[in-house]
Amino acid sequence: MELTPFFFGLYKSVKYGLYPLTWVVLLLSAAMVLALFPFPPKRLRWVRLLVLSSLLLFVTISSPLIAYPLIGSLES
Repeated sequence: MELTPFFFGLYKSVKYGLYPLTWVVLLLSAAMVLALFPFPPKRLRWVRLLVLSSLLLFVTISSPLIAYPLIGSLES
C-alpha cells in the first residue's frame, strides 16, 4: 500500500512529533520566545519553569535507567 503525499507528510509529522528530543526543543523554544519580551515576575517564572522542565525531560529520557527499559519494550 502506497501513501498519498498528504498521508506521507502527516506520517512524518506525527513521527517527528513523538520524538522526545522534539519535546525538549519545543519547550526551549517556548522559553526563548518568552524570554525575548520584558520580564514581569510571572513571565520570568514561566521561563524558569520551561527551562527546568526541558532540562529535566532531557536528563530523564537520556538516563540509562529510563532509556533501556523503553527500548527493550519496543524491541520485544
